Amino acid sequence: MKRKTFALLFCAVLVVSCLFASCNANQKIFEESSSDNDLKDSSSLSSYDALIKDLENQILLLQQNQTLNDSKNQQELERLQQMLEQLKNENSNPPEENQGTDSTKPDPNDKNDKEEEGDDTQEGNEPEDSDKKEETDDNKNQQNTVGKFLYTVNGNQATITGYTGEEDTLIIPSVIDGYSVVSIADNAFEGAKIKKLVISSGIVKIGWFSFQNCPFLSSVTLPTSIEQIGYSAFSGASSSLTFYAASGSFALQYAQSYGFSYVTV
Repeated sequence: MKRKTFALLFCAVLVVSCLFASCNANQKIFEESSSDNDLKDSSSLSSYDALIKDLENQILLLQQNQTLNDSKNQQELERLQQMLEQLKNENSNPPEENQGTDSTKPDPNDKNDKEEEGDDTQEGNEPEDSDKKEETDDNKNQQNTVGKFLYTVNGNQATITGYTGEEDTLIIPSVIDGYSVVSIADNAFEGAKIKKLVISSGIVKIGWFSFQNCPFLSSVTLPTSIEQIGYSAFSGASSSLTFYAASGSFALQYAQSYGFSYVTV
């Protein structure tokens, strides 16, 4: 009888010890897994930056070495630019997490119920601020046209988004339709037939590929207000492209760093 009791106690102790050991092992595995995930996230970010830099270097090298008759170089350049543009879009539009589980999103059925309940008692009583916000949002997204310029508005500031003209000399104004022009959108003047470009003072940003594939463009005058020029903004321009910029300005530093001809004004 004592032996049976002793055997049962021994088995019970053995089972408890096994369970305890298993819990410790699972906790260690979980901690290692969490650490690996952190390393992977860090590695992923580092790899993205390295890929961007590598693509930029490859594109710059092709632009410096390509000839007009080298179709293979041109095809490779276009392929690398598409890859770079895709990476840019993925970075600026990260996927939404936990989509569909957000408890703060309104239920369409609840909205309909509220509209039905308020039809008789609150019709026409929406706050004026709501109307103003809707008008502002519409104005922000609306594509406007003045002359041969297309633009969008945000507050009292405008962004040039397109151009439909064919003038040899183009002056991008600092004010359009009463709004201050502060930037030029990506690809806004791509393929334009301009030869001489003058960007007015007050414009701060030139977007990616803004003047890409403008083969006749040989003269660009940039103001001291320019603070940012996007990637390959002037790729595919004339081989005699010359920048005119003030000494010490960002525009002059840009021309120098990318090996463009420049004149200090």
